[in-house]
Amino acid sequence: MININDVEYWWVTQNQTFEEEVRGGYMWAPKFQKDGKSLTAYTNVSLVKPGDIIFSYVNTRIVAVGTALSSGYTSMKPHTGDAGEVWANEGWRVDVDYSLVPREFKPKDRLDEIGPLLPAKYSPLIAKTGHGAQGMYLSLISEQLGEYLLRQIGVKPESLFFVEPDPFEKALVEDEQAIWENSVLSETEKQRLVLSRVGQGLFRKRVKLFENTCRVTGVSDDNYLIASHIKPWSVAGSDERLDGNNGLLLSPHIDRLFDRGYMTFAKNGDVFLSNELNQDVVQRWSLQGIENVGEFSEAQEHFLEHHRDYVFKQ
Repeated sequence: MININDVEYWWVTQNQTFEEEVRGGYMWAPKFQKDGKSLTAYTNVSLVKPGDIIFSYVNTRIVAVGTALSSGYTSMKPHTGDAGEVWANEGWRVDVDYSLVPREFKPKDRLDEIGPLLPAKYSPLIAKTGHGAQGMYLSLISEQLGEYLLRQIGVKPESLFFVEPDPFEKALVEDEQAIWENSVLSETEKQRLVLSRVGQGLFRKRVKLFENTCRVTGVSDDNYLIASHIKPWSVAGSDERLDGNNGLLLSPHIDRLFDRGYMTFAKNGDVFLSNELNQDVVQRWSLQGIENVGEFSEAQEHFLEHHRDYVFKQ
């Protein structure tokens, strides 16, 4: 159990990496700069503890809030697109359970109130102007400022405190053998259990942060959508299996086509149907007029490339 008195508040500036990190459920920063020196804004990631509260600051606004699910640990660079090309491969990572805020908040609009609460050193904002401080990825802020921000974004502290990883999902990431070596279950039952639990847990939540409908059918009712892995569960790494960038919300029949390799997508959203797909299915499921479903992010494209190369039936 996490002690409420031990909880600390952090402010993370995610202008270029927001979608990738929030969908992926993490914060990541390189251990060293190009010159080999460490940077406080980066090494702060190693100091985060389970239960700490994290505010996501993007383009002048607080747009998401999360709870740390792990301490900072060494991890290789995730798929951050162009934003991460200049970073070293080894860094610090923290797993985070993010949620988009009920109402976004622009700190600069309340600078007279926020200014006195900002840290004197390593502040995320310049107190006099309200502009973001250059190079400050992650800043430790006071409890007073943290509680102030929670009030402004409309989030109750009790909805964030004492959140810990689901034991089942934590086992999937840290020790999958606990699932697969269960002698009571058949191989089919193990896989079905794993997939269903992930679909109902962190993975589904992360996919839903930015995927609100089935890309193909437009259905938005969550009761009729499946959180489908782009890179199949069986070949994905442990972090990739719970990464929301590796998922789409799909109607059941579309999920079946995608999962079996009869349909795939380009980064720009163009739809490709396999030559092996029965044309009767194409007609009866009204697929012939669907040409584009909207552009995907850089992080999603990493997984879609695998799907096109190894799952899609040409």
